[in-house]
Amino acid sequence: MTISKTKMNNKRVIFIIIALYAFFLMGFFLNEDSSGGAIMDFTAYQSFIKSFVLDFKYSFFNFDEFGERHSPILIMFLSIFYKLNIDETIIRFVNFNFL
Repeated sequence: MTISKTKMNNKRVIFIIIALYAFFLMGFFLNEDSSGGAIMDFTAYQSFIKSFVLDFKYSFFNFDEFGERHSPILIMFLSIFYKLNIDETIIRFVNFNFL
């Protein structure tokens, strides 16, 4: 009896995770921004990313001048996609899944 309860609980947890991810995907594709900060963050990241694309060494060693409170690792990673001329929607989707 405990095995079947455990299986049911596992199925419920999996269902909840899939449902939540589906809601996040729906919000992503509808460009939902209820907090109002996501679009501003992405716009700010774009300027940082372009700086990394143009002059990686300077941008990396002077990252504190940007006034960004997050690590530059994600921005460095996303700059690779910009260098490869990958569509912005795909870059946003990668960023969405990382965060």
